[in-house]
Amino acid sequence: MRKYLLVMTMVLVFGTVVTGCGNKETDTEEVTATETPAAEDEGTGSTAEDTAEVAEAPVAPSFDDVDLSEIVKLPQYKGMDLEKIVTTVTKEAVDAEIKSALENAPVEDEDGVVEDGDIANIDYEGKVDDVAFDGGTDQGHDLRIGSGAFIPGFEEQLIGMKKGDTKDIDITFPEQYNEELAGKDAVFTVTINNISKVLDVPTDAWVEENTEYSNVAEYEESVEKAITEYNEETAEKELATQALTKLFDDAEIIEYLQEAVDYGEQLYEQGVQQYADYSGQTIEEFVESQGMTMEQYNEDKEENAKGIAKQVLVLNATVQAEGIKVGDDAYNAMLAVIVEEMQMSEEELIEAYGQGDVEQNILVRCIQDVILENANITEVEGSIDDIDGEEIELTEEMLQEMMEGEEIEFDEEFDEEADEEDDADHEEE
Repeated sequence: MRKYLLVMTMVLVFGTVVTGCGNKETDTEEVTATETPAAEDEGTGSTAEDTAEVAEAPVAPSFDDVDLSEIVKLPQYKGMDLEKIVTTVTKEAVDAEIKSALENAPVEDEDGVVEDGDIANIDYEGKVDDVAFDGGTDQGHDLRIGSGAFIPGFEEQLIGMKKGDTKDIDITFPEQYNEELAGKDAVFTVTINNISKVLDVPTDAWVEENTEYSNVAEYEESVEKAITEYNEETAEKELATQALTKLFDDAEIIEYLQEAVDYGEQLYEQGVQQYADYSGQTIEEFVESQGMTMEQYNEDKEENAKGIAKQVLVLNATVQAEGIKVGDDAYNAMLAVIVEEMQMSEEELIEAYGQGDVEQNILVRCIQDVILENANITEVEGSIDDIDGEEIELTEEMLQEMMEGEEIEFDEEFDEEADEEDDADHEEE
């Protein structure tokens, strides 16, 4: 949990600085739970996540009247040695992107039969003892054969059917199912409305139908260009992360100002409270669910608060050292950049994120540019898969969610890794 919460609070403090501001209207991919012809217990339809309210973020303290040169010993941040990852786009990478696109745009097959991997659009009605049950009926449902989305044995029995065919299939609900249907035999009457197949390779006809291009060659060229641009954007973001991380690591705090530490504690507490609220728990219950005592939680809070305080003090000290102020030419130039990136006016930014946060992020972006413009950057061959950050990869979606006050979700792999490290820490203690 320590690593988990440390990363969470780091995201809160300078997430938008690390990646730059993304478009507020980010694209989202619809994700559905495992489907079955019969619904699981529906419950009330209301969850703790639905009802939890996100508290307003604490306001960062101002140090305009404090000479931070006496508080923070800054490193030589001009002339930093940094490495930029340069990734060569391979044919395998292009083919993988095209394969994904083909899977998302299957081609309807009027005369074929259902095969493994096909998308079958079906109507179905399920009955137990000749009585239809709740959640067992649907029309116009797209089912990928072999996906395992439906009850075991259901999809396999559709193989070989043609468009317009109707068939009764017998299945047995798993023992680990809802109480009403667990272990029971059922009969589903299924009609195939149409069959769509995923092409192995794109054709000119598929490209013209599904993209803005007219042939395969143009489409492949566009995919390669898109991957190249994505790799470059990712490398630039990592470079900015690297610069800021080095600035924080190499700086020395001579004296921790209490207002900075208090701000760190407030951010930490708010982050933990947010997770507790989303899980319908008190902080004490949430902390216990993470395998920690309140004493360990308070130790973590103190440790993280100092980490946040250091970031805040170092960033503000650098702003002072560069003489950048709200409203000056450098500030206004960066404001124009962010307005363009976010596709929002200054007034909309302030309304969405607050005057203080907008000003803070603009100033920090100015510092980020100062560091990069004066850095010794060496290009090294690598892969964007190598870009992880120190703790975990802070993706743009994660950062944007936190900037907008939403819950942030970490990968299960990270959660498991963090739990393992916590267990090791506890054993050492």
